[in-house]
Amino acid sequence: MELESLNEGEEPSAHSINKEAKAAKAITSDLARSFLEFIEHHANDEIGLVGCYDLSEGVEGVQIEFPTGTHQEPAYDVRPVESLLVMFLKGSAPAVASLRPSFPMTKHTFGLEIDAPTDAQVALCIDDRAWEDASSDYNGAEIVRRIASWFRRAITGNMDDELQFQDPVFLPSPASIVVGTTIEKQILEQESHPLFLAIVQGDEGSNTYFGHAYDDAPPPDEGKIWTPFLVVSLARVANNTGAMWRPPSNLGQLSQSVSSTDNELLTQLRDTLSSFWASLEGAEHDKLKTANLLIHIAIRNAELDRYESYWLMARESVADIAVGLGILLPPDPDVGSDYVLRLTRGELDADALAKVGFMSANSFGSFENHLARAMSGLELIAEHATILGVGSIGSQITINLVREGAFERITLIDNDRLLPHNLARHTLTSSSISHLKSSEIAKHIKDISADFVVKALGSKLDSSESDKEVQQALSSSSIVFDFTASVGASRDLSDCLSRGRAVSAFFNPLGNAYVVLAEDEAGHCDLACLEAEYYAQVAQIDDFADHLSDPNRVVVSSGQCRSVSNRLCASDAALLSAAATKSIRKVVSEPSASITVGTIGYDGSLQNRHIKVSAGSIMVEIDGWTIRMSAAVEARLRSARDQGLPCETGGVLLGIVDHRRKRVEIAHMLPPPADSSFAATEFVRGVSGLRDAIDQVSARVMHQLTYVGEWHSHPKGASATPSLVDHVQINELALDLASESRPAVMVIVGEKETCIAAME
Repeated sequence: MELESLNEGEEPSAHSINKEAKAAKAITSDLARSFLEFIEHHANDEIGLVGCYDLSEGVEGVQIEFPTGTHQEPAYDVRPVESLLVMFLKGSAPAVASLRPSFPMTKHTFGLEIDAPTDAQVALCIDDRAWEDASSDYNGAEIVRRIASWFRRAITGNMDDELQFQDPVFLPSPASIVVGTTIEKQILEQESHPLFLAIVQGDEGSNTYFGHAYDDAPPPDEGKIWTPFLVVSLARVANNTGAMWRPPSNLGQLSQSVSSTDNELLTQLRDTLSSFWASLEGAEHDKLKTANLLIHIAIRNAELDRYESYWLMARESVADIAVGLGILLPPDPDVGSDYVLRLTRGELDADALAKVGFMSANSFGSFENHLARAMSGLELIAEHATILGVGSIGSQITINLVREGAFERITLIDNDRLLPHNLARHTLTSSSISHLKSSEIAKHIKDISADFVVKALGSKLDSSESDKEVQQALSSSSIVFDFTASVGASRDLSDCLSRGRAVSAFFNPLGNAYVVLAEDEAGHCDLACLEAEYYAQVAQIDDFADHLSDPNRVVVSSGQCRSVSNRLCASDAALLSAAATKSIRKVVSEPSASITVGTIGYDGSLQNRHIKVSAGSIMVEIDGWTIRMSAAVEARLRSARDQGLPCETGGVLLGIVDHRRKRVEIAHMLPPPADSSFAATEFVRGVSGLRDAIDQVSARVMHQLTYVGEWHSHPKGASATPSLVDHVQINELALDLASESRPAVMVIVGEKETCIAAME
């Protein structure tokens, strides 16, 4: 909306109202009467009442002189006293219009409708809430407070506050049109070839419409066809300071609403339609002639440096509009001629353009990754992620991360199928029962974001590396999530050499905690190492005494004794999954390996424990077996050695023994029994209470840790090289464990190094 410019030094006159004044007591609006009562009894004669009016049918106005409290150098041109017209319309918010033609267009102002019942052009946006939400707060005093607050902000230049955020360029419309990214890109990059859309209403009675490429639109009802809409995108820069615009109600108002002398929108429209009409032939030309017009207005707000858009949908045909624009000659019924392109453009037909009514609509893109990140305020985690397992926790975390825009594309791997009992805490519904969870979650993601790139594999990860698609997904992902809650899958993932950084998340058996294990960025501490350290932490920390205790279990509907599932209510599963999602975002932003355990209280409170894990390990190979000890375990052994000096010390080692993979992960040590003997050059491990101590740890970690061998220290200044006595002891230990078909392990901690001695 362009305002008439003023010559330097010229004092503007007030906009006229052109209505007969009426007595204040004749005002019928309750809110207007409250406003007048405040002015009369509580404004201390500071607000001047000029007059009351019937502006149009159902609209009453109160003209006032309002003291602004401005100073000599306001941020915007605010005068000490401003002439305002407050308009009251039943069922709508009061509109506060400035009667000064040179009133500044700022943020939190908007252009009045072109056919508004006053010559005023600028209104103050004193409240941007929907009237049904704001109306209960309003009386006359509130209107005065809001007007005063607006002027205070305009004077200081701080127009945005906690009550009113930055304005959009356009006032909202009751209708909306949603288009996907592909179509949006085609609209903005439209060149010589026209783009036709089918505008499809959403739910019956809805004001939301979807723009589909005309040839790809969903089939209409039987016996009907979609009307083609020709899309014309018009762009300009809004050379204002952030004021909001009202969409024009007809084509004749287009220039008055958003045009400027250097970028006239009607000229753009005429040029585009002329080009299309002259260049198209055959069926495309026939489609153009019968199509309706859909104008896409794209405006760059110069002050806020952002682009916004909206739609104007005309019900008239492109051909009839082109006649009004002086592009075509209308058909001559006397000679049976069709529309004819003018050799030279004719004059604009103002009456014809005024008859081309618009339905304005807000512009929405589909929900895609960039919008997901904008809405969540969170960043991209990875361009491509692979997710193993989309069960209870996996489905919820996956959907959370998709809604947050965490990935550009994902691969889902799960060969499990949905069963009725899964519905207790899964994101899927009964329509997915018997289907692969991976395929159904992929469909769910597509329902959230149609353009999201997701691939589902009905496979499982195993150590055979037989599934090439699984291996390719792992190797092409910068991050891999293990939500299988399967010890075997986690360990197999650790053995994959070509893959991204791995993060595992699962619920504990009691269903009152989630666990997130995150490898380090460099890949020195894998999930198998973290699993061992996790059990060690559970064994050591008092708060984790019941963390892995065996819960009450529930038999599912199949009646099979092995078909069991832990008791976990949907609300706890949702809360723990959401918290795990937050923890995942935290740990992937850090380079180090870590263990996070979040425990939920009976009242829904959540207590987190975040443990950083040192990367690195010592590893030896013997007869096909791999024995590994992490840097965290070595640090605890070395600390125990330092505390025992000048004597030697030692004890038993507990760890994970995996016969399928032939691996031993040393995880935990027990303190020396009370009957142990210590000397400067000798340590003899006792047995008092040892069996009970091992059993207690084993029960605490659900029997995931077992006895794997012994450790002892060497005195100050000594190396970790096994002595003759050590060799005898490791031989004896190997004989003792021969029945277990696994090697015996002895760890020696010297002054500067640590040695793993093993024998089968």
